[in-house]
Parts: sequence; structure tokens; C-alpha cells
Amino acid sequence: LPISNQKPSSQSAQLYAAPYEVFNKESDNARSAPKVSTATCQQQTTWCSTIEKVSLFVLLILILIFLVSILAVVSSKNGTSGIYTASCRDINRIPNSPSGYYYLNTDKTVYCNMEELCGEEGGWTRLGYLNMSDPTQDCPSDFEAETYHINHNDIRTCRKTKDSWGCSSLTLSTYGISYTQICGRVIGYQKGETDAFVNHHNVIDSHYLDGVSITRGSEPREHVWSFISGKGSTTSSESDCPCNNGSALQVPAFIKDHYYCESGNNDGTQINNSKFYPDPLWDGQDCPSVESPCCTSEDLPWFHRVYDASSSSDIELRVCRSGDRNNEDVLIELYEIYIK
Repeated sequence: LPISNQKPSSQSAQLYAAPYEVFNKESDNARSAPKVSTATCQQQTTWCSTIEKVSLFVLLILILIFLVSILAVVSSKNGTSGIYTASCRDINRIPNSPSGYYYLNTDKTVYCNMEELCGEEGGWTRLGYLNMSDPTQDCPSDFEAETYHINHNDIRTCRKTKDSWGCSSLTLSTYGISYTQICGRVIGYQKGETDAFVNHHNVIDSHYLDGVSITRGSEPREHVWSFISGKGSTTSSESDCPCNNGSALQVPAFIKDHYYCESGNNDGTQINNSKFYPDPLWDGQDCPSVESPCCTSEDLPWFHRVYDASSSSDIELRVCRSGDRNNEDVLIELYEIYIK
């Protein structure tokens, strides 16, 4: 259509202007409409995040309680308090845990010593214990009982089986518990002419001493401690303790300085092959004359070994002698062995 040169009338102007005014009003309404606050969204997001964190924390607490309830289940079965856990050291982390018998996760009942031993805090797992002064206790099946009557008292002991030379062995199981420390003690007696290392094979798998050998593992055995019975306390012959003053006796290389040695024959009298000497061995007491250096260790009667690497190897206790029992014997009254 041709463009008109005429100006639009006032009505036409109003007609054409109306749509613009409507559009303009709608735009103004849109600009004046309430907006959602960005801060409000942020506040809601923070609130939701806080709820999520609290819920996660509560969930973790519940999981922890559940795990602890599995780890430490207190039982009163047979009147024995017990905790199902890995070792006595784990139990000792529970405040005020007393010494006593506990159930381990190995389904074994063991005695846990929560007191200080060998200069170390509690949490020791006991592998073996024998105290023949207790009339209710008997020798392990691998040993024989022997009783001596001294000054109207009975001294009950355990000895090597069979009359000939050699060793009787007792394995003390660790139940698979890992350890880096071994602590223990042995108390025994001398009968007849024990002679330390004389006439022995200096090999750890043999009867290398008159006394008690503590080792761990097998093939090969690893030496832990040796309890040696010497011939006498007043001389320094090759049959006496290597710690006696003036002794030239060589200690086998695998023993190093991990040993105690003592003799029960303190008066220097003639050795009688059948005589029982009532002075206890390896108790750190009554080491007269040239034997005095043998009782200077502050750790006596306890021995203590600390290792860099952990192990779960079983412990072996052997009672050995180089001759038959008519000539010599080593008698055990007490032993207790712990690991941690």
C-alpha cells in the first residue's frame, strides 16, 4: 500500500499507542515483581549441608559403637571376666582393666598381666606358668615330678624325663599373637655335679647346657635366654659359671650375654652326685665368693628381650643336662613367660 502523507488522527495515535502502553505496563509489572533472594538460597544450602554433616557424624558414631561392641564383649561365663579382642595389650587400652583371665579372638582363655613387668607397662599376655609350691599344680606332661624333704618342708619340682642326657621340651603357644617383647623368669635347683657348658655340643638344637633353654621358632631355633647351673660358687673351673670371677669359660656365640648362671653349692664342699642343694637358682640371691658377679643384674630374677621386628613364633622351654640323673640334674620349681 502507498504510504500516506497525512498525519494520523488523535484516535489513531491512541490506537497505535495502546499496545506499547500495555507492553510497557507489563514490563513495569515484571520489574516490580518480587525476586527470589540469592542469600536465601545460600542460607538454605548451608542449612542443608549442616544437616548432612551432622547426620554423617551421628552415623559414624553409631558405626564406631557397633565395632567397639564387637571388639570388646564382656562376658561372665563360668565366673571368668573376659574380653574378646586380639591381645592383652589391646585390653590394657581400656581404662582400669584388671589383671585376670580374658577370652581372646582366638577362642582361647589367657591370663593378662596389667601390672608393670620388666620395666614396661601392663598388657602382657602370659604363655606359660608353673608354680610347684602351689599344691594344686602338677608338672606338664613332658616332665616328671620330684619332691625333696628339706627342714620339714617339701620342695616340689619338675625334672627332665628319662634318666639319660638330653632335653625335655615344652612348647608355649602364642595363639598367633604378634609380639616384640618377651619377659619371664625361671627358678630351679641343682642336684649333683652340674657343669654349665662342659661336655656339651655348642649347638642350639642340642643339649648345650645343664639348665633351662628358652628359644623361639624352629628350623632353626632362635635363642632367647639361657638359665645355666654351674658346679660351685667358690671356684672358677671350666665346670663353673662363666660369670664367676676368674672364669675362662667361653659362652657359645649364639647366647651372647643373654643368660643367667648360678650354683646351689655355696659352701665349696665335696660334690655329692645325689645331693640336692636347697639354694634356689637364678633368683638373684645368695651368690657368695667368686660367684657374686652372677647376681648383679638389676633385672633378676626376670629376663627381658626386645626385638625390632614383630613375630608370632611360639616359645620353647627345654630342661637339659649332659649326663644321666645319677650324676646330675636340674629341677624346676617355677616358670612364667609373657609376651607383648
